[in-house]
Amino acid sequence: MLDRRGFIGVFYTVAEWIFRFMLLQILWVVFTVLGLGILGFMPATVAVFSIVRRWLKKETDLSIIPNFFHFFKNSWKSANIVGLVMALVGGFLYIDLKISQEFLKFAPLHVLLLILCFVFFVVCLYLFPVMSHYALKPLQYIKQSFLLALAQPINTLALLLWSFCAYILLIKIPVIYFFMGVPIVSLPIMWFCFMAFTKLEQKNK
Repeated sequence: MLDRRGFIGVFYTVAEWIFRFMLLQILWVVFTVLGLGILGFMPATVAVFSIVRRWLKKETDLSIIPNFFHFFKNSWKSANIVGLVMALVGGFLYIDLKISQEFLKFAPLHVLLLILCFVFFVVCLYLFPVMSHYALKPLQYIKQSFLLALAQPINTLALLLWSFCAYILLIKIPVIYFFMGVPIVSLPIMWFCFMAFTKLEQKNK
């Protein structure tokens, strides 16, 4: 049996987690491509967050491939409905922002649109953790993400800070994103949200 104590143990553990992250990244790419991108991105990303959530629950020995497929298949319909709604809202905000910037040039309206874009971004940060944690109807995922963003301001700030850090990491070490970017980005997001979910559930009890 391999002795996991000392340096060898640390090296083995790090290598094991790198393998898990890389496998999860490969699965995300493969299932996104299988869904032709448009229909694969949302359920594949939900599957990544669902696997990460299981890891946070200390279920680190789960079989990644069959569980990924299970989460992908089960979330396919609802995830794509949510993705379609969010794409329409995001596209609408983007077009309105461009029109305001290029033609209207009315400061109060432009500020309002910027605020709405910020809210949209924050909802997107909560969306995948919510979809991996709760069983709701498609539009309720968006509503719940919005309510959590308002109810958990400290957690929301932490998510925004991590988003900034992830952006800096992308600029400085882009190669990491090629090999295991999605799990690396999703793990802190899911951790912050999982803590918030647990706190709310304990409070409700």
